[in-house]
Amino acid sequence: MLTELSSGIVTIFFNIAIIKFAGEDGVAAMAVNINIFYFLISIYLGIATGAQPVISYAYGAQNKKRLGEIIDHCKKAILFGSLAVFTLARFYGANIISWYIGDNQQVIDLAVHGFRMFSYCFIFLGFNIFIAGFYTAIGNGLIAGIISLLRSLIFVLAALFTLPSLIGINGIWLSVPFAELATMAISIVFYLMFVNSYFKKLV
Repeated sequence: MLTELSSGIVTIFFNIAIIKFAGEDGVAAMAVNINIFYFLISIYLGIATGAQPVISYAYGAQNKKRLGEIIDHCKKAILFGSLAVFTLARFYGANIISWYIGDNQQVIDLAVHGFRMFSYCFIFLGFNIFIAGFYTAIGNGLIAGIISLLRSLIFVLAALFTLPSLIGINGIWLSVPFAELATMAISIVFYLMFVNSYFKKLV
């Protein structure tokens, strides 16, 4: 809920920021990149959503062995998915962008340049989505909400208000990777807190 609620707010600020640097072409390029972004993160959402029922069941049954196995499988799936999505976005982003944009070369160039920088977020966001989903599955909505709010709103806006003034338009494209990286540091802390308190050792 928080992620979806934040997306509308963040999109407005993205448009305000990029129109200062690239005008209407920049807004068009941003719209394309955001659409592709939401399409690609469905892979991570699928992993997190698919794992939630079995995580809830194993956690409720206090089946630590089964829960550890599920977490291990999810980590491997996220790692593979992150590498696959990053590779797809990094090296085939131009092809995907061409599906959205006709023959406006200026918009294509803007979108391709932006998406190559934007694509670094796919390395980090899978873990963040999984940890938020994991804490939802074990009934801790507070931590799940904190992670979702940080990655989709607070850190993104913080980056949008600071990075463009330092590195120009590239700061806009890098705001989401920055937000996901910053959130990942906090997600790792929450993950280790659970592992150390529940398993008494790393999974």
